[in-house]
Amino acid sequence: MSSVMSIPKTLVGSKDKYLELLYWVLASICLWNLNGITSLAFGESRRLSVFILLAGLGMLFKSSARVPLKLSRSATAYVVFCVSYLLIGGASHVDWEIVVSQLNSIFIVVAIAIGTAALVVSNGLRLFVFRLQLFSAVGALTVLLSPFLQDIYARNLTTQLISNVGRWPGFFANPNEAGMACVYSFMVCIAAFQLSRNSKSKYISLALVVGLTVCVVLTFSRSSMLAFGIVGILYLGFSLEWNRKFVSGLFFGFLMLVGVYWFFTQGYQYIDWDAEQKQRIQSVERMITRSDARQSDFGHRGDALYGGIAYWSKSPVMGHGLGKMRAMPYRYFHGSGCHNTHLMVIGESGILGIAAYVVFWLVILHETARCPDAIVKRLCFALLTAFLFSGLADHGIFDNRNLNVLLGVVIGLVSYCKFVAPAKAR
Repeated sequence: MSSVMSIPKTLVGSKDKYLELLYWVLASICLWNLNGITSLAFGESRRLSVFILLAGLGMLFKSSARVPLKLSRSATAYVVFCVSYLLIGGASHVDWEIVVSQLNSIFIVVAIAIGTAALVVSNGLRLFVFRLQLFSAVGALTVLLSPFLQDIYARNLTTQLISNVGRWPGFFANPNEAGMACVYSFMVCIAAFQLSRNSKSKYISLALVVGLTVCVVLTFSRSSMLAFGIVGILYLGFSLEWNRKFVSGLFFGFLMLVGVYWFFTQGYQYIDWDAEQKQRIQSVERMITRSDARQSDFGHRGDALYGGIAYWSKSPVMGHGLGKMRAMPYRYFHGSGCHNTHLMVIGESGILGIAAYVVFWLVILHETARCPDAIVKRLCFALLTAFLFSGLADHGIFDNRNLNVLLGVVIGLVSYCKFVAPAKAR
């Protein structure tokens, strides 16, 4: 593939320690939800926002000064969607908290995208993905610290609900958010495993995969459990190649499928869960076996969907304005939100807003499909599929800092594949 722009050979492989430091500072604050933990533990929100701003600005300056990398059309499509959503939704109702949060998301995504492309140029794809898996896994594996964190959280009334239902959220305010963080990290670990050249790094990736699998269960997030099973199995399946490793890879994927099925249909009975935990696992069992499944098993997401559609139909062209789908009138879903990002976009910004949203997804999926590196393509597709899946159960995925970083990584990797010769990728 010919490169659209030339990159001096002296820059390929050269490293900038300050750029790397700024990148991983920004990534750690978002992937580990450090702003959230200050709010959960100490009641002070956005304490680290100034570091996000400084790290992002510094990284943009360092990246553009060293390697004038361009971003692909997916970055433009993302910004156009966000701005369209804010302008059209704000015309009907302005929620300044959403405006500030969304603008912050744009800044993080663009900064991470440019930083990702620059780091892959300087360090190589293998080292970048290996480090990314470590940073993403640290945030997700904080789920294992939940019993120790509960004593700290208990001082803040905002976390009492989670503390009382036996779910493990780690550094996150919501167990569903923690569960999806595990799912995202799982995808990166699989890519790191595939890129590894030595047994030590492979063992590290496999250990993280096992730990993340345990953490998904401990969050007792039904949407995360389903996303982990569906997206994970698809990812492993598409990762198989017709070579001598095919049989072993197929066998591993089959064992994973059997293990997941056995746990949710039989295995969970051998562990003494509390009532809330057991109820949630049994909900997943009914969804898997399609035996007497009901709306409560899906967290009433179907009721929220129908209520959201009914509410949107009252103002289909312009929508109801920012924040309105997150707190619908009581008669539509008992005063709760639609719990669906895709529906939220059309409900708050109408036909034009959803059009920009659809264009963004079409562009980024098209550019991912054209990526010449098979491992990068599979990783990006897996993350994007997980994002879409998460959007079916949550109405704030684009305000999620964990997702902001990984969406920036996807755009950065796609941009790298588009503008830099594949031979320089490794």
